[in-house]
Amino acid sequence: YLIIYGSQVFKMDLVVMSIVILCIVSAILYQGITILEKKMK
Repeated sequence: YLIIYGSQVFKMDLVVMSIVILCIVSAILYQGITILEKKMK
């Protein structure tokens, strides 16, 4: 939603920030999954 809103208003910093936040969240989720897999094994 933020990306679409940012592109409409042409606020590049908003778009970049939302992309960065998405990347950080996905990285944290990936790390959590790998840790869980290690504990399961």
